[in-house]
Amino acid sequence: MQHNKRGTSGAERPTATDVLPGRRTRTLPPMQVFHDILAGRAPNRRTPGVLWPDFDNQTDVRLWRDRRRFCTRPTIDASNPEIIEEPCAFVSVHDDHFGHICSETVPRIPQTLVDAPGLPLYFSSAAPMGRKDIAPAFRAIMTWLHVPLERLRFVYKPTLFRELHVAAQAEQLNGPPPLPEYLDLLEERIAGNLPPITPEGVVYVSRAQLRPEAGRMAGERYLVLCLQQAGVQIVYPEMLSLPEQMRAYAGARHLVFAEGSAVHGRQLLGRLDQEIWIMRRRPRSHIALNQLAPRSLGLRYVASQAGGLIITNAKGGRVPNSMCSLYRVDAVLAHFEGLGVPLGRFWRTKHYERQRDEDVLSWLRAVYHPGIAPWLRPHNSDEEMLAQFEALGLGHLTREAAALMKAHR
Repeated sequence: MQHNKRGTSGAERPTATDVLPGRRTRTLPPMQVFHDILAGRAPNRRTPGVLWPDFDNQTDVRLWRDRRRFCTRPTIDASNPEIIEEPCAFVSVHDDHFGHICSETVPRIPQTLVDAPGLPLYFSSAAPMGRKDIAPAFRAIMTWLHVPLERLRFVYKPTLFRELHVAAQAEQLNGPPPLPEYLDLLEERIAGNLPPITPEGVVYVSRAQLRPEAGRMAGERYLVLCLQQAGVQIVYPEMLSLPEQMRAYAGARHLVFAEGSAVHGRQLLGRLDQEIWIMRRRPRSHIALNQLAPRSLGLRYVASQAGGLIITNAKGGRVPNSMCSLYRVDAVLAHFEGLGVPLGRFWRTKHYERQRDEDVLSWLRAVYHPGIAPWLRPHNSDEEMLAQFEALGLGHLTREAAALMKAHR
């Protein structure tokens, strides 16, 4: 009984794949329409919870990451599902992680709103929920995209959809560049959200206020202090509303990110006359390369990292997301001097090193704390960690580091 038809959604009407006045022919894949589709709980973002027909061979409707189909086939009890007769649109899993919402949920929304106007928008969830349970980041992004909250629905228990529409994922983590047609739709969606802005000056997007175990650049608080003295605008995304973040990003001629999930917030904007710089926190990272380059005049990565302290998980793997990295100070100074920021005028090596050492120890204290999340709990030996201190020129901290680890073991 399961079958699907590409782009057949009832009465004929213009879609995102049509030629619009003054625009090039759109080449986004048309929305697909499936019939008698079973959906259910999403235990995690890798399992969006929809049992697509011929699941293994589906392409556009699957979750993609790293240029491959990433999602797993859900297991759903089909014995007594709730049945929804009205046509609906499925978008993605309900998520509370800002970066994943921007990079994996948003890319289906602009086309869905154009090609499936008025349909309820379904998201799978890990637990029963209503609109009052929507994660703050999710709610803010929906509001930014002018998605009416009354159209949102959440599927948790086994549900049979008689007619389910779904758009392709127009962007993916570590994937190819988005089609210009997708950026057209996004820009049309957010037109008017911000006042006219001429990008100028340098804006630095900082991680210095995040929890140490989230991963950090040791000494970033000192860098921020010096940048402020040099007249650079500092943005702490977690302390601003989403429109305030977007206004700050859009107003920068040079937008400099400390590498992290905040980078994906720039995907909520379209093409702007600005250069984007990402200061690496992890070796050889090219986070959001193909997503941000088409939205800017240029995207560059600053070789700002000179190694770092890293934990090993239960499987013996390294956990780079939470590592404590050290700056290549010469590269950092040269980068900002190249943007016209006289950072060296305010930089004092002794002050930086003092702050670096404090940040290293506070990171160690956080990741070895008994209450750390299980996926961040170190499984390397103390000796392995102390050897990293020596290799990074932090030998003067080994005695205090050893005491910290012993106290929390």
